[in-house]
Amino acid sequence: MKILGNRVLIEHKSERIKRAIHVLGQDSDNAVFDTIFTVLGLGTDVPPGVIQVGDKVVLGAHTQPNLVDTVKKTNDSNIYNVIVHYDDIEAIYEPEDLKKNGTK
Repeated sequence: MKILGNRVLIEHKSERIKRAIHVLGQDSDNAVFDTIFTVLGLGTDVPPGVIQVGDKVVLGAHTQPNLVDTVKKTNDSNIYNVIVHYDDIEAIYEPEDLKKNGTK
């Protein structure tokens, strides 16, 4: 897929966080998910050298992603490929940030 303009193809991965303590009266509707956004591809007008394929990024709170593909959808994990505008990326995780949080 050739991504055009200042758009970025992102893998949006959400996994249910396993709780060590079961809270009585809470059902799966109150599940907590850990979400990671990984860059899969860059558009033709994205400035070179700022972000790279494989980077883990933080998206703005009001980002409106365009769904490209549903890769996996279960009760415990959801993976979607989405396209966002380059300007919606607010930060890039550094490798040491990911190690502290236990993220790969």
